[in-house]
Amino acid sequence: MRSAKPILRLKFISGTTIILVACVIAFVSRRHWLPHVFPRQQTNQNDAHEDHVSDKPQIIKLSSQAQSNLGLTTEPAALTTYWKKTRIPGVVAERAGLTDQTVSAPFSGIISQIYATEGDLLQPGNKLVTLALLDEASQTRQAELYRATRETQLLRQEIERIGKLVETGVIPGKRLIELQQDVARQLTAIEITTEELQRRGFTSDQMAEVTRGQLVKSVDIVVPSFKQSADSAENRDQTQLYEVQTLGAELGMQIEAGENIMVLANHATLYIRGHAFKHEAQNIARAAENHWPVEIDFTEQTDILWGENPQSFEIRHLSNSIDPLTRTFDFIIPLRNQHRTYSKGGSEFVLWRFRPGERVTIEVPVEKLDDVIVVPQNAVVHEGPEAYVFTQNGNFFNRLPVHILYQDRTHAVIANDGSITLGFYLAQGSASSLNRVFKSQSASGTRPDVHVHADGTVHEAH
Repeated sequence: MRSAKPILRLKFISGTTIILVACVIAFVSRRHWLPHVFPRQQTNQNDAHEDHVSDKPQIIKLSSQAQSNLGLTTEPAALTTYWKKTRIPGVVAERAGLTDQTVSAPFSGIISQIYATEGDLLQPGNKLVTLALLDEASQTRQAELYRATRETQLLRQEIERIGKLVETGVIPGKRLIELQQDVARQLTAIEITTEELQRRGFTSDQMAEVTRGQLVKSVDIVVPSFKQSADSAENRDQTQLYEVQTLGAELGMQIEAGENIMVLANHATLYIRGHAFKHEAQNIARAAENHWPVEIDFTEQTDILWGENPQSFEIRHLSNSIDPLTRTFDFIIPLRNQHRTYSKGGSEFVLWRFRPGERVTIEVPVEKLDDVIVVPQNAVVHEGPEAYVFTQNGNFFNRLPVHILYQDRTHAVIANDGSITLGFYLAQGSASSLNRVFKSQSASGTRPDVHVHADGTVHEAH
């Protein structure tokens, strides 16, 4: 009978071997089963690792040449006020009754001379056309003026002659009084006839000729000095420059009194006419009532030839009717124009900066944001829900997460929540390019050798 000791020894060695193999396998595969056995502990370790990584400054280093290539500029972060705005389409328009001035024939006649044609620049007093008189009324008024003038002269001579006789009592004073009354009536007739001839285009020199018995056979029609109302700001200092917009006269044409000779245009002041829907009326009315300035984007304009437009804009009034086709209502903003003149071929011409028919976009303020940081729109880069800006310190740029309160096509408004230290210099653009450089340097593992001070400033490691 065999001894039991070798068998027990063999069993012990086999069990030990199995345990050792199991331990080795468990150790090698611990990455797979350990998270399931101790999930909370492993998760906390990962979170701690991620927090440790996120606490590191997100810094890139750019040479001065690279900054120049990107066109980078920086400005210190400061608190300011910004307005939320709504964008409404509009168009530059003429001011009805003021922009265009029609010159009509004051009497019937034949056009014997034309001094201005379409596009010519004119000023008050410049000749437009010469009109040969065919109007019987004008001829009659000239005859009446001459007759009244001559009658007045004769009456005054008679008064002078009998004045001495009245003093001596040879002639009663009643006769002198009657003559003086006749003179007053003739002077009244002269005044009325003179005013009527002036309205018909007669000059003072021409009427002086009429009083001497030389009847005028033709009259020069000139650019009138149009009176501008001074009760509103847009009418003050109106530039008296007129160009011939349309010419309705031809040499030898017979024209009747009241017919249009030409239309003159003065674009010194225009209107911007906005087209808004009814649901936008409240915001527009509030801006008009509170005199809030609006911004105008002249989409078809460039400042290369004209420079900056220095004027400010306010809503003048809102229309109280809605267009039945477009279902929009208009609101009006006064626009002061700019001009340049040039000469060519002996004529003067004018160039206006703004022209009726140009499309614009009107930015109407709707809400005021106080104590915020404002940067250009391209100074912010977005990654999902995150938004970042870059602060500069020498050749180093630090990426900082920020809270965007509002963003439009030109600016981004950042909350003053402590994420940005006031006074630090913020990159004013190229945030997308800076972010690509940051990702590239992070992916390559080459981080700038820097350290961050307690105040947030970044410096190269000593």
